[in-house]
Amino acid sequence: MHPLEVTEVRVKLLDGDVDKLLAFCTITLNGCFVVRDLKIIDGPDGPFVAMPSRKLGDRCPDCREKNPFRARYCSECGRQLSSQRAPKDGDGYAKLFADIAHPISVECRQMIEQVVMKAYETERLTAASSEDEDVIVAEDRLPEPTVAKRGRADSAQTRVVPAEPAPENVAPEAGPGADFAAGIL
Repeated sequence: MHPLEVTEVRVKLLDGDVDKLLAFCTITLNGCFVVRDLKIIDGPDGPFVAMPSRKLGDRCPDCREKNPFRARYCSECGRQLSSQRAPKDGDGYAKLFADIAHPISVECRQMIEQVVMKAYETERLTAASSEDEDVIVAEDRLPEPTVAKRGRADSAQTRVVPAEPAPENVAPEAGPGADFAAGIL
């Protein structure tokens, strides 16, 4: 059996407007399996990685519409719902979310958290330094994209921005189709 390795981490930082949610992450495991919607949350002991999850809910007794456990009223018929209908975990807290994907061992969780938090810190520092500087890069000074096994540009190492729009995205200048779709592009 091969050891698990996080081969790619993508981090999308969020603005400070969101309460405690700092970023969304996507990880690739062993170059062949992707897990999306990991969250970096600012907790009481500092940032931590939360695994992808979904809201749990039940059905309205009247109309059978599904509602999250925190809902006070049915989203379909408006009936008032009981506030005590969520199942409790072993500590007596309401179980409102269920993990979609999660590590089974402590070692695996620690390895994923370490790699994701390192990528988050790198992205956060990169974003902070790019806000402080106005950098204009000439087209001939852009780094060459590195090509991964499948022929994609490796976005973890190089950011590639197209210099000109593709010819199929440029509106015709004259001829019978000149007025068609004018103003769209």
